[in-house]
Amino acid sequence: MMKVYDSRSKSKTEFLKSEQVFKLYVCGLTVYDQAHIGHLRTMLVFDLLVKVMRQSGYSVQYVRNITDVDDKIIKRANERNISCEALTQEVIADVARQEGIFHLIQPDVEPKASEYIPQMIAMIEQLITKGHAYVSDSGDVCFSVASYPEYGQLSKQKIDALVQAARIDQGGKQSAHDFVLWKQAKPQEPSWDSPWGLGRPGWHIECSAMSCDIFGDTFDLHGGGLDLKFPHHENEIAQACCATGGDFAQNWMHVSPLLVDGEKMSKSLGNFITVADALKRYDSEVICWYMLKTHYRQPLDFSEQGMLQAQRNVLNFYLHLKVEVGVHDANDPDWIQFLAYLADDLNIAEALSLMHRYADGMTHPNQRATLLKMLNILGVGYKDPVAFLQAGVDVEWVNNLLALRADARRQKDFVKADEIRDQLSQKNVIVVDTSKGSSWYNDHSGLNSR
Repeated sequence: MMKVYDSRSKSKTEFLKSEQVFKLYVCGLTVYDQAHIGHLRTMLVFDLLVKVMRQSGYSVQYVRNITDVDDKIIKRANERNISCEALTQEVIADVARQEGIFHLIQPDVEPKASEYIPQMIAMIEQLITKGHAYVSDSGDVCFSVASYPEYGQLSKQKIDALVQAARIDQGGKQSAHDFVLWKQAKPQEPSWDSPWGLGRPGWHIECSAMSCDIFGDTFDLHGGGLDLKFPHHENEIAQACCATGGDFAQNWMHVSPLLVDGEKMSKSLGNFITVADALKRYDSEVICWYMLKTHYRQPLDFSEQGMLQAQRNVLNFYLHLKVEVGVHDANDPDWIQFLAYLADDLNIAEALSLMHRYADGMTHPNQRATLLKMLNILGVGYKDPVAFLQAGVDVEWVNNLLALRADARRQKDFVKADEIRDQLSQKNVIVVDTSKGSSWYNDHSGLNSR
């Protein structure tokens, strides 16, 4: 049975298995620039959630949107002197390539905001008809927060505090609490025709319109980064519930932020790390391990020391996989327990502890297959073990030295054999001697810039 911590009720919700499809909507990227590692953490967490649910027998419809209509996109396109469409297509393609590198499962539906303008306009019309929205003095269409007494149910804050936190500008609105649903067009900006003239949608309306169009008035779980809880998700609830009369998302799941050396990641602080930059320094599977080793509701501090420890963990698991791998047994009690831990609100600490114990106690090839299955759920173990363990080293050079060392050992010249081992060690090559011969691996495998 899957349990997820509901951010609204602040308690775990149990999702019973049924023939009905489990409907999951996740807020995706605003595609104006390269994805950063904070975005990646959120994507990896929901990727893990879907994998665990499907492995546990749930039928999941996974929807993750793309925001391709936004002020940031317009600003960046103007800075680069290209069209908004050219910019968004470039970023979408780049993100898709990175998702492949991290072995993320693809959403069943990945709607773009630009493709759902008619649905957004229809929802805004419903809100106006029902008295929840109005045309402001500036010509924008705004949502009236006062018309929805339940506003604030998700963030559990008083409206005055929320307004201060969001720094909402009055901008011709009836109340500073209100937010824009439809913006009047400005020169040389993307725009669409509407009952209120040329314009474009506000940010918040897109997810309400897209999720309701795909799922209907009510669905199981809505997710995203914790930074979206207010105002974005709070506004989604207000719009959707007022327009449709439905319950909208029954549960909410939020991923805590990613820090860099104890500070919030920010371009102004100079600690902003893109996914592309992270991949230059670390193997994708090392990044996956690091991103998922801390529970998603806890802040994660991205540090060099932490990444080095993640590399050691991934390396050690690959050392367990370098020999024969058999056939996974779905009835293995440890596999069942592994899934049970993750089904309990993604209890990663218990799952990882089990994996370490399991790896250390393996005696059969089928167990290595089950370990590989566990690793795959965490985005690890997709590479050929020998290729991973020997990456970044001149294999021919190593093998030639090992041949000289083997010859020295046969001649009982152990001084020379030890000198060759030390020479290899200086290049981070670790030699393992067994009764069947010698093998080796790069102790820095997974550290791309070493």
